[in-house]
Amino acid sequence: MRKPAFLAYQFLNRLGSVELKSEDKDSWATKSDRGVQVLLWNFTPAITSESNQRFYARDIPAKDAGSLSVSITGLPPGNYKREVYRIGYQFNDVYGDYLKLGSPVNLNRTQVSTLAAKNDGHAVSTERVRIGKGPFVYNTQIRENDVFLVTLERVNVR
Repeated sequence: MRKPAFLAYQFLNRLGSVELKSEDKDSWATKSDRGVQVLLWNFTPAITSESNQRFYARDIPAKDAGSLSVSITGLPPGNYKREVYRIGYQFNDVYGDYLKLGSPVNLNRTQVSTLAAKNDGHAVSTERVRIGKGPFVYNTQIRENDVFLVTLERVNVR
C-alpha cells in the first residue's frame, strides 16, 4: 500500500524541469513539454504533549486552513486537461482508512485491496478547461497538512 510519503515523492517526480516564479513560499511551480505543474502544501505541525504513538493512534480530523488559489499567466490559449491530486486527511490517507477499520492486527485480502485502490494517488478531479487571453485560476479549500498537485496539459494541439 502506498503511504502519503510515497505519493509526495510521486508528486515531486511529476514536476517539470523548468522552475517558474511563484509568489507563495508553500508552493513550487514548474513547466515541462507536457504542460505546467504546481505543487502546493500546508504544513501545520501538531502541538501535543502526548507521545507520537498515543497521539497518532486515533483519528485526528484536519482543521480548515483557508482557501487556496492558483493563478497561472502566460499560457497559450487553447484546450487543457486540468488534473488535481491531493494528499491529506481522507485523501490518499491509507492510515486514516486503516484506523476506520478498527486497526486490525491482520488485514484480509479484501481489506488490503480496498485500502490500496482507494489510496493509489489517483487524481481527485480531472477536467477539460479552455484558456483564453487571461490567467488560468483554480480555487479550492485547503486543510492543515494537505498537499495538492495541480497539472495543466495542453490537448488538441495541431
